[in-house]
Amino acid sequence: MDGTVVFTSALTGVLSGAIGTFLIAPARERYRLWALSSAMRLESFTPEGGQHHRILIHNEGLETIVDAIAYLTLNNDQKDILKGRQAFEGMEHRSGVRNGRLSWAVAGNTHKIDIFPGEKQLLNFAQLIQGQNGLELLISSELGFGDAVDKPARVSLKPKRYSGILTIVSKNILSRDFDVEIVVVGAAFGKPAEPQARPFIRKWPFVIANRR
Repeated sequence: MDGTVVFTSALTGVLSGAIGTFLIAPARERYRLWALSSAMRLESFTPEGGQHHRILIHNEGLETIVDAIAYLTLNNDQKDILKGRQAFEGMEHRSGVRNGRLSWAVAGNTHKIDIFPGEKQLLNFAQLIQGQNGLELLISSELGFGDAVDKPARVSLKPKRYSGILTIVSKNILSRDFDVEIVVVGAAFGKPAEPQARPFIRKWPFVIANRR
């Protein structure tokens, strides 16, 4: 009888340990990852009538977002692309910006950055300039706005309204997509709608609790 009790206790301990190792701990880690990813908030940082459009990224979580990188997909097509500017997407390249990597508005214009808990960081997004052929809407690349050969812009576009998807990725968050827009009114930026977070992709382990 005592041997049975000992065996049962040992088996219970093994099963409890296995449950903790293979179910509870991974679930806790996945929830932590999801919570940090959900804590990211975006807003436009563009004084109406100004010449620069930036996106302000808030980390409202309790951990640092490590090596954050931003990618932009824009609804432009080839007829929107202007010539004459140093840019990755040119007339001969492709019709639209697809997952183009952007630059953060920090010294050196790095393409990735840590965002500490409670911190806000600016992402370079777009700029209006008076070019040789009139007004140009420049989308930044990870290197800059095309003001030098070694700092090409992502693309130079006709000034108008564009919508797109801004994707933020990092080493320790789930990829997040935000609907964004650029609004040009006359020779200045107008007020765009605030970036809207898209729902998480429905996949394990967030099949049940991945939508706000």
